[in-house]
Order: sequence, then C-alpha cells, then structure tokens
Amino acid sequence: MNTAEQNPSSWGRLAQTCTFRDGGWERWSGAEVHVVGAGNLGQRVALEAALAGARVVVYDFDSFTAENAATQWGRPGLAKVEHLARQADVHAPGRVLGVARDIRNVGIGRLARASVLIDCSDDPNLAVPLTRISNGLGTPLLRGALAGDGIQELGRVACSHGGEQHSCQLCTYSADELIRPTRRQPCAGAPEPVREPTRAGGAIGMAIAGLALLQAQRLVTGNDLELVLDREWIVDLSRGQLLPLRRQRSRECLSGHVRWTMALLEQSATDTTLHELFEEAARRFDLPDSTEIVLEFYGHPLCREVVCSCGEFKPVCGTRWMPAIPCPRCGTRMSPQLATALDWLTEANTQELGIRERRLVQLGLPDDGAMVIARAPKKQPQRLVLASSTEASRETRAPSPHRHDEAKP
Repeated sequence: MNTAEQNPSSWGRLAQTCTFRDGGWERWSGAEVHVVGAGNLGQRVALEAALAGARVVVYDFDSFTAENAATQWGRPGLAKVEHLARQADVHAPGRVLGVARDIRNVGIGRLARASVLIDCSDDPNLAVPLTRISNGLGTPLLRGALAGDGIQELGRVACSHGGEQHSCQLCTYSADELIRPTRRQPCAGAPEPVREPTRAGGAIGMAIAGLALLQAQRLVTGNDLELVLDREWIVDLSRGQLLPLRRQRSRECLSGHVRWTMALLEQSATDTTLHELFEEAARRFDLPDSTEIVLEFYGHPLCREVVCSCGEFKPVCGTRWMPAIPCPRCGTRMSPQLATALDWLTEANTQELGIRERRLVQLGLPDDGAMVIARAPKKQPQRLVLASSTEASRETRAPSPHRHDEAKP
C-alpha cells in the first residue's frame, strides 16, 4: 500500500511531493521536531511542522505582550507556548507540546529525543550551548534569524551538524566571541533594555519559517541533504535575493565537535539525592566508595547564595533555576549569585554545604533528563543522564479529543 492510500484525507498529497520521496514521509511522520522560541519565527515553524504531520515540542519561557500583536498570535499575559499548543490542537490534535521553560534548563534526556533542533529564539547567548548539545547528541541544529534593524527584509537559516562530521555554527567563532556574553532584550517589566529589540515583520518571518521547515524536512527525510548540510541560506526580500552560502568545517573549531557517549539511569532528579548519585557513580566506576568522585551538573553550576536588589543576601545552595526564594526584608524574589557558583562537587563538599541528602530537583536540576558528568582518577569520565520524572513538569498541551488522559492546562 502506498503512502497516498494510507493517508487519503490528510497527508496523501503532501507525501507525494519531492521532499518526501523514497519513504521520506514515513520518516517525517515519526519525527520529533524541537523548536526553541515561540515568537514571530518559532510560532510559524511549529504550527506548519505539526500541520505537516510531525510531532513538535516548543520551548519558550516568555508570555505574550501587546508589543507582540503585530507579528504573533496570543493573549496578553498568557504563556506563548500555552497559546500555541491550544491553537495547534484545533487542526493538529495532540501534536504540539509547549514547555514553558528556558531551553538551558531542559534535560538532555528530553532533547535526545529530537530528530532535529530549530533555534528561533533570537538569542545570541544560545549559540554556544545549543551547538554543544547538537554536537554532543549528533542531532542537526537549524538556526533561523531575522534582521532586527527594521531597515531590511532580511533573514537566514544556517545548519549546524558538527557531531556528524559537518560544520557547526561555532566553526567560525574566535575565542573572544565564544566567551563574550551578549545581553538580550529583557521581558516586559524587567530592568532597562541592554540592546535593541528585534524589528521584523510577519512577511520575512513567514519566508524564513518556510525555509527552516523545508530544511528540517530534508534533514529528517534524508533527501537533498546537499542543500542543507554545510550551508547557510540568506533570504533578502529587500533586494530579491536568495543566497546559498557554503560553510566550512574547521579542524580548529573551539567546540571540538565533541560527540557524547551517555549512560541512562533509572533514577530521576525528583527522587534522587546527591548522596545516592555519588553512590551510583561509585558503582559504575567499580570503586569501594565515592571519596574521590567529582560530579559536574551539565549547564547547571551550583550557586551558594542568593542576593536581593535591596542588599540582603542569604546562603542557599542551588542552580539559577532553583525554586524562588523571597527576600526576608522586602519580599522581592532573590537572585542566585552566578559569579561564585561551583562547577563541580565532591561528596565532602555536599557535607560542608549541608546538601548531602538534598534531592536534585530541589537544587534546580531539570526533572526531564538532567545530565551529570562523573569523574574519578584514572577512569574515563561518564555522562550520566537521569530518567524523566513521572511528575508533571512545567509543560502545556492543549486538551485533545484524542488524548483523554491529559488534563486541561
């Protein structure tokens, strides 16, 4: 039976297009597309990918504001991913999952399920962490961007796939660019902006979203890969140009193009303490105890105090995503001090800090597959990926008539 006969009322015609030839439709319909950002670009990519039959996971911690109304859909004050999931469920029931979380606080275990990652965030600070994750997992990453000066109708889609012997987006980075932080536009009500917000219309947003979707489909189906891998496409609607640029893989890339070997644990961050994690690492290293073991929580350094704008500070251990702590003096949410955060821990440290029996999720580690790097003398480091918690995390999916087990958001 051919694809058209299997899907006579929905994707039959789509499956017969050039992009989905040679069994491509079967691969695409079983794919999981992970989109970072639910704004002008990400909203369109996610909706079209779901409409075309893929399962989609969208990450964005922002809420919709009146300033978004000209290029996005939503309701003021409502999480962007919540509105997007509800909207998608009208035409693509159950195929869009919204995660209202910073992508840097999403577990590697969850991201490992992605067939392709698409960064639509407009956040330059994500270039390094997302590229390292893409390289480590061997998962292709597409980076879509819109010109933000409001003068040109310009955008681009670049492919990064360093973990599979192709160029990654860090291949052209210098050491200065790799370590220099770039501040992004804060959310409404936050302190003064430190850079101009992106100014781009829906027209260029639709053009780049369409190109990003096509490139994602090519990556997943395996068709026309020469048009995607080691490529950056520029769309210039101001001058009527479509430019496919070649990107070179660098042997001196500062990312190292490191591909990860991971071990999956049965324990989750919700039900595992630090002491238990050290014991598990000792067992895997075949050591009598955990005295010499060092643990690094990937992307989650451990802060030792929180501070408030009023000057109050408090010794507290946890990552920057630990549960909120109100200031005892003024009631304002206190901020973790990243400057003095610990990148690694020994079990002796946990005893000194009084967190030996603290559960990992209480420290602010994600409950959907956090990764911990364990090290011991004369042993190869091990990347341990915790199981996803069975408890509900901060996600939203619109109620679907085909998914009676889901609660309404």
